[in-house]
Amino acid sequence: MRGPISVALVAGVLAALGPMSAATAADNEYLDSDPRPGSTVELEPSRVTIAFTEDVPVDSTTIVVRDSAGKIVTNRDHYVEANNIYANLPYPLPSGVYRVDYRALDDGVPFGGSFEFAWDTEREALGLSQWRTASKIPPILALPGDDELLAAEKTPQETASTPTTTAPSDTPTAPTADDTDADGLSWWWLAIPFAVLLAATLWWFVARRRRTAS
Repeated sequence: MRGPISVALVAGVLAALGPMSAATAADNEYLDSDPRPGSTVELEPSRVTIAFTEDVPVDSTTIVVRDSAGKIVTNRDHYVEANNIYANLPYPLPSGVYRVDYRALDDGVPFGGSFEFAWDTEREALGLSQWRTASKIPPILALPGDDELLAAEKTPQETASTPTTTAPSDTPTAPTADDTDADGLSWWWLAIPFAVLLAATLWWFVARRRRTAS
């Protein structure tokens, strides 16, 4: 019996993990990048590349790289290939800490993040910080159509949060069958037949005793 039991246990575990794997794979998200978040690169990078778990749409994906002074060094030029997005860096690249901001779209929901990498400097770089939903899109990553995404995000919440009220009516309503005194009415109708039957039984009993006595 151990063989069938073991097979059943494995099947049960796989069945339980199946929905979890599907739920995990449902969202497109950041997978990896080059340079890595918070890293100090030893070789001068020629571009910044970000990989996602799924393919990303070209018109809803962007990446911006800025230096420590906040100046954009990529001229907002970027390229999308399947699940990768990258932006070329100028050459030679001055030493310093560079900030990378990116965004993409997952089933109509914008998501993205930011991180830093250091080149030819001892300064520390910040790690990865991520966000999701239209209300959290940073201004540096704004794209045409963001107003529609934000409106679509707010509409279901506003609809759900709006209470529905019913105006009171001044017109009295007629009582229904449930509103009547059901107990009193039912007992009266049940008591009448029993009273008649009881009276008839007593009359028959008294009459029979009289005939017997005579």
